[in-house]
Amino acid sequence: MKAREEAMKRENPTISSIQLMFRLAEEWKALSPAEKEVYHKMVKDESVRRKTERGVIVTIPEKKRRKSHKQIKVSGRCEKFGAYVYRVLKQVHPDLEITRKSMEVMESLVKDMFERIASEASALTRHGKTRTLRSLEVQTAVKLLFPNELCKHAVAEGAKAFVKYSKSK
Repeated sequence: MKAREEAMKRENPTISSIQLMFRLAEEWKALSPAEKEVYHKMVKDESVRRKTERGVIVTIPEKKRRKSHKQIKVSGRCEKFGAYVYRVLKQVHPDLEITRKSMEVMESLVKDMFERIASEASALTRHGKTRTLRSLEVQTAVKLLFPNELCKHAVAEGAKAFVKYSKSK
């Protein structure tokens, strides 16, 4: 359908996006169920490919002669940071609430920053030719990734958490 959309834009360069959408919808309605199934399969294959690239799933053929694939998660568990985000929100602004969509954005942000810090700290460990990831590498990774003021606060809070954790052991 993407190719058809581009062809239609070339044929009618002055067509608006809404008109284009309506024409594509009319063409879609005119397709037979068998023709639509081809497109559904393409979308499903693309979705599986993207998830596999991100490491969300791995497809493994179940047994001989079966055409379906079994999908399994690569990691054993998925970390959720929503409870921690909510706790911090209540400490800072006790009267505020957070919507589910906002919480999903915060989850994504925290996971992304965690991955960035971990990969940068790992690279620093390899560069130092050691096999142990120390707090110094994590602290340096934070300094490299965050801007000035945010970096200072992050390092201070991280050092405080590290001291608290060390005392509890």
